[in-house]
Amino acid sequence: MPSVKVASLAGAGVEVVNRVESDSSRPSLHPEADGVEIRYIIVAKADDPVPADPEDYPKVVVSRKAKTLIKAGVANVGSRMIGFCRWINSSENAKSSGWSQRFSVLITD
Repeated sequence: MPSVKVASLAGAGVEVVNRVESDSSRPSLHPEADGVEIRYIIVAKADDPVPADPEDYPKVVVSRKAKTLIKAGVANVGSRMIGFCRWINSSENAKSSGWSQRFSVLITD
């Protein structure tokens, strides 16, 4: 599973950085992966329901890079992005990883 770090950026952007556990110094992809799948939901209030299963998260981004910028949109400033990441291998699904720990970040302007 990837180790995930998220950060809110100016302009309602969210930077999602993935890395292998053994590489603490920079973003990196697993050697058997050809990308990362990011599934997330944006919730406006703390008590909004959030699915337990990452497969049920409505928004999906697939990136070939370990560092990905997601534009959440200024309408979502003050809301929270919650999600999961996993390594994907598009030619051999058995080499795709399980899901990361859940991440959560406040969307700022």
